[in-house]
Amino acid sequence: MAKKITFRVRSTPSGWVVQDGTPLGPFHTKEQALDLAKGMVAAIRRSGLEADYVVEEESETDRA
Repeated sequence: MAKKITFRVRSTPSGWVVQDGTPLGPFHTKEQALDLAKGMVAAIRRSGLEADYVVEEESETDRA
């Protein structure tokens, strides 16, 4: 059985990226990165595989 693919949507100093291995982006907004991640998940699921995405929010300590 194939492993589940999980895309990470996260903020970087350059902007938002979608990552599963090599990062895709950066994007100017979180919504742009989410749109890409959701589209990739939908395409993978249509092919019969498992996929999902997670949003890694910036914590208060990350901002310091």
